[in-house]
Amino acid sequence: MALDRFRENETEHNRVRKLNALIDALGLAEGATLDPAVLPVATASTLGAVKDGTGVTIAADGTLSAP
Repeated sequence: MALDRFRENETEHNRVRKLNALIDALGLAEGATLDPAVLPVATASTLGAVKDGTGVTIAADGTLSAP
């Protein structure tokens, strides 16, 4: 049980680290808002925006899935 809780906390910590890295990469100041028109399109080497396509779904938590 304690190990499960540790793993949940570690996963949340990793999400926060990734989000902070994205914010840093985009050069956003604390409290700034992100204008979707400014977000670059994602590529193999650039973090950025994606949209769903045929057969692709995006869950409420942002998880992208395809069959």
